[in-house]
Amino acid sequence: MARSKSNANKKTDENLSESERKESFLQELFKSLGRVLSARQKTGVSRDEYERWKRDDPDFARRVEQIDEDALDYVESKLFEGIRSGDARLIRFYLETKGRSRGYGKDSAPNKSANPPTVVLTQDEMEY
Repeated sequence: MARSKSNANKKTDENLSESERKESFLQELFKSLGRVLSARQKTGVSRDEYERWKRDDPDFARRVEQIDEDALDYVESKLFEGIRSGDARLIRFYLETKGRSRGYGKDSAPNKSANPPTVVLTQDEMEY
């Protein structure tokens, strides 16, 4: 039954003006935490149409970017909720990604090349 409702929404969305379709798409994008495919499927917007809107409409592109930032903020808040509750996996993840400069993580040490650069000294600079 949900499928037929979704199809009905697509037909309705296709009868809207372009600005109304953009607004409908942006609302669905927000609800889906920035998942473009989900928003496209719910509104009947093609990939080409979405890409054209982003390319040709700076306000639309800015709003898509803002939705992405809002989604990241939301997910990051959930990460911190888990950290506050003592979830060791999330604490470890956070330290491995944000705490590298303090020695956490797989590549925690500053990036030291296996072959350090060659230093060339002049005869006067050399000490025997």
